[in-house]
Amino acid sequence: GIAMDFLTGKTSRLKGLKKCGKLPPEVKDLFYLLADFNFKSNSEMDKAIEFYAIDLSFNRERFDTWAALALAQGSKMDHKLNSCRETSPQTMLSEIASVEKCFKECLRINGLNSNLWIEFGNFSYSVHSFISRTLHNSSENLNFETFDKLETKKEDYLKLSMANYQKTLDIFQKEGINENDVDERWLLLFMMGKIKEKQGTKLSECLSSYIQSINFLKNNEVVLPR
Repeated sequence: GIAMDFLTGKTSRLKGLKKCGKLPPEVKDLFYLLADFNFKSNSEMDKAIEFYAIDLSFNRERFDTWAALALAQGSKMDHKLNSCRETSPQTMLSEIASVEKCFKECLRINGLNSNLWIEFGNFSYSVHSFISRTLHNSSENLNFETFDKLETKKEDYLKLSMANYQKTLDIFQKEGINENDVDERWLLLFMMGKIKEKQGTKLSECLSSYIQSINFLKNNEVVLPR
């Protein structure tokens, strides 16, 4: 309950975890493994999220739990954002904030995980797109306060997406690319070009990102149309 309250925004900090005590060493990973099973089998995503939250009550700094929570909740959120169902902007902003919180927590613990920076960037861009669609399609149903808040959030998530993609490129520049990872620098630069266009950046800077993207594709020996 403590961790779930934090995830759902009912509390701003994970208070009272000391009251939970510690699990015996032989079962300290029990809830994480139950969550992991549900997450990887894609059977009960809500159940996985519940078990991950319980694990946090005993293992506050477990990177894998925060990362899985970010991805599990992000997956649920992505489905909602792209569904045709009408959703309350206020409710969605609350759920979006929960996913953002999980990404920030796991990246606080391990800030060099390039894959998670990419996922965080993709999530932020999806949120920006959702808010843009909401403002475009449902502006007449929004009061001034909500409209103003969404306008601000729209720009915030676009900036956050750019910052996350740039952070990923910085990591690749400094640490190199893991031999088991796919080189997605072309995609990051392509997305950064799109973001620059949306931000009204000079066309030459937008084109520079796209040209860099094409160069990485060529370096990967991708066959491109003329």
